[in-house]
Amino acid sequence: MPYTYAYPRPMVTVDVILIQAGEADAEVLLIQRKHPPFQNRWALPGGYVDIEEPLEAAAHRELAEETGVANLPLVQTGVAGEPGRDPRGRTISVIFTGFVPRHQKISPAGGDDARQARWFALKHLPPLAFDHQQLLHQQLTTIRFCALYKLWLLEFLRPQPFTIKDVQQLQSLLIGDVWSPAVWEAVLMHLPFLTRDGNTFLWKDTAPLFSCSDVFWMEFWGKRLSQNLI
Repeated sequence: MPYTYAYPRPMVTVDVILIQAGEADAEVLLIQRKHPPFQNRWALPGGYVDIEEPLEAAAHRELAEETGVANLPLVQTGVAGEPGRDPRGRTISVIFTGFVPRHQKISPAGGDDARQARWFALKHLPPLAFDHQQLLHQQLTTIRFCALYKLWLLEFLRPQPFTIKDVQQLQSLLIGDVWSPAVWEAVLMHLPFLTRDGNTFLWKDTAPLFSCSDVFWMEFWGKRLSQNLI
């Protein structure tokens, strides 16, 4: 017999921020809700976590059910849990983020609880359901930081060979012109999962950059700074 708590329990959900590099702007995948609350309003893909389901598995499942998008690496980037964010009751949402590789063309299709699914430029978002407008704004700060200082930006380029010019173009779309080509060259040439052939960088490792630990990045940046390599 399952244990019964004497106190109310919040509902647990997952939301997914999936980003691709569009022609003129970074784009995020949104779904149009089929049911109340916020029926017909656009929202991040997501939903309830099953009782025996790992959080990341729930994020992959909800993304596939509502948009048809599957088999992309996701990483947990945040949690949202303000009281009143969901009119159905107290809800805590675990947020996952993923990037679509530039060579991969994805045509999402609404399914399950989603009437439709489509890409929106981050600079031109429609009104969003729940607290997703604020949630997305807050998460983009984290995502942009990690795109730069944990090199998540390179996930857009995997597994194709790429140049510093390619990285610069993606940086402009998602973050802005923060690092010069010289800084990028100094950083990229010291990454252990890349090799260089002239002006082109090649991948040596298939593991997503999301799997690199904070310890790895602390040591990487500590060495770069201590040796004045950037």
